[in-house]
Amino acid sequence: MGKVYKNKKSKDCALCKPHKHGWAPKKKAKIIVAEKEMDKEIIEVIAEVIDPDYGLELRPEFEEALKRSLKSKERIPVEKVAKKLGLKW
Repeated sequence: MGKVYKNKKSKDCALCKPHKHGWAPKKKAKIIVAEKEMDKEIIEVIAEVIDPDYGLELRPEFEEALKRSLKSKERIPVEKVAKKLGLKW
């Protein structure tokens, strides 16, 4: 019987590059690029499902108001906000 795995001595990690140790076929560059693009698409779709506003930009006037609010020392307690909105806190 022949050897099942090639006995190569390599500096590369067998877990990172199993094809260099004869454990898996080497993937072609086109396949690797296609897999990365599919991964990006999947992540984008999941992000859109979780957050429908994902990828949208803030309007400039809202962004300025948000910056002013963050610089301000005035804070409204969450209890007041909840009461104003009719929520139980």
